[in-house]
Amino acid sequence: MESESKAPQQAITIQADVGGYIRTHRRYRTASAVLVTNLTRNTVVLAGFLLDISTTGMRVETDFCPNVGDQVSVDLPHSAVRAEVLHYTGIHGRFQVGLKLAQPLDPEQLLKCLAICLQPT
Repeated sequence: MESESKAPQQAITIQADVGGYIRTHRRYRTASAVLVTNLTRNTVVLAGFLLDISTTGMRVETDFCPNVGDQVSVDLPHSAVRAEVLHYTGIHGRFQVGLKLAQPLDPEQLLKCLAICLQPT
């Protein structure tokens, strides 16, 4: 079940059961290039695109097909984070990947990321 919140403008509140993990943190739509490394498969660094982010997770689009449970590193514009692949969807030869962060972002880290990554309105 998804519902959009009007304040702040770029925020979306998602309550979804993804493989037994229920996310309830506010997600923010973003538009930013990132670098993604699949640590489980020891892949080279691949270009990706950050679609949304919250304090506990994010959604990225990449060219590689991950496995659920893979551990990845995502280089954000302000820092690098580790995360676990919870789910993915193939769309037109690319993959939208739902990630659960290994360590939640504190509010200051999230604000730094949003200052750089928010979509223009």
